Amino acid sequence: MNARNVAYAALLLTAVPTAVAVEGPSVRMKKIGESVVDPAALVYENGAWGTCPNGKAFQQDGIASDAGRQYITWWDGQRRLCIGRRKMPDGAWETIRFDDYRHKSTDTHNVTVLGICPKDGTIHLAFDHHVHPLHYRVSRKGAASEADTVQWTAGLFGPVTSKLNADGKPLGQVTYPRFLVSPEGKLQLFRRLGGCGNGELMLYEYDGVTGRWTTLGAVTTRKGDYQGSGSRSAYMNGADYDKESRLHLTWCWRESGDPMTNHDICYAYSDDRGRTWFNNAGKPVGQTGKTPMRFDTPGVTVWEIGRNRGLINTTCQAVDGKECVHVVTWHVPPDGPRAKSWKDANRRRRYYHYRRDTEGKWHQQPIDPKVVGAGSRPKILFDEQDNLYLVFSVSVAVATGAKGWKDWAAAFAEPGEFLSQPLIDVYRWREEGVLSIYAQRKGDKPGRPSALCVFDLKKQ
Repeated sequence: MNARNVAYAALLLTAVPTAVAVEGPSVRMKKIGESVVDPAALVYENGAWGTCPNGKAFQQDGIASDAGRQYITWWDGQRRLCIGRRKMPDGAWETIRFDDYRHKSTDTHNVTVLGICPKDGTIHLAFDHHVHPLHYRVSRKGAASEADTVQWTAGLFGPVTSKLNADGKPLGQVTYPRFLVSPEGKLQLFRRLGGCGNGELMLYEYDGVTGRWTTLGAVTTRKGDYQGSGSRSAYMNGADYDKESRLHLTWCWRESGDPMTNHDICYAYSDDRGRTWFNNAGKPVGQTGKTPMRFDTPGVTVWEIGRNRGLINTTCQAVDGKECVHVVTWHVPPDGPRAKSWKDANRRRRYYHYRRDTEGKWHQQPIDPKVVGAGSRPKILFDEQDNLYLVFSVSVAVATGAKGWKDWAAAFAEPGEFLSQPLIDVYRWREEGVLSIYAQRKGDKPGRPSALCVFDLKKQ
């Protein structure tokens, strides 16, 4: 690994970040369950951007629930693609380990993700990508919706393919595939086409009635000039529908393979399932597949953050009960000097909470490092009272909506060290108020397989 990768790997191999309880926290979490999905999940001895390919911020989703069961996907210690399921709330995990595909990389970007289409109960898997041909397989119809009657074996799924449709064209240069369920129960797929400083964000849609994918096209484009750079790519934090079926998208731009070229927080929304995009002021600014958004598209940059500020890419977002989008990211303090290097940035970085209010105005609020010390890309989510939960490692901090999300306090901390960035089951949280956190423990020896776990928490 080069020096930058070594520094980044060291960042990911952190203990539970500092989380000091403050006096009188208004919300606490309690652990109601802990299960071991795989006692020997994959760990690299030496890897690019860390050593654990299970549990990365851009896995949307690595864990998800549907129709009374929870599903999870990962690489096992023998480098096999795996998918597990359990009957909720705490049934035993059943595992499929596919023997027809072996993961050969030592790049932690090459994750596994799953998507479930409610319309026809199909389970979709995309895996092993960092500017690679598509690796995709899909189950028979009813695999999720008729889970009590299907046999949970590899035969439930089709072969690995580079095509979304059997009669379609192969997809190449795939990175960061993300699945998203639309309000109508269709399944959508975002992915990057191209490299980290030369890529376009693409969108596809699966119809469970016809059983076919449609290519909607590019949402963002690499084109334009920025301070002498002629190409870039959008790094999305997430894509989420609110209760009114509006699709919210936030991202930053990166000009090259160097994360020091990350810049700006951008935002757009769509009311037609990702076809037409509007900027922060509500003006139409892009049509997917026809006029994709550029870095200089008016009104999509909602907070200017320059290069060399240590801004992390592919972090997290969530939408509150008033349909306002929130982002938690990290960078060096805006009133301090620029970062001299990624290592310098990591030493001085802090979490910052950005949010859009009901009038469309954006706000920035630093999160007290005495409560939450930035240690991994986090996840965020809201409860029915609009309290904001920040999940980092296997720790949780909470800020209440009643106090404008300024009263951050530690709510839970699981002891131990973890190799992964946390993933959460947002579907179970919405349906049951149970927070399931996907995390892989650090093993006794570097490079040895270690336990992949799911921790279940509930508000006290």
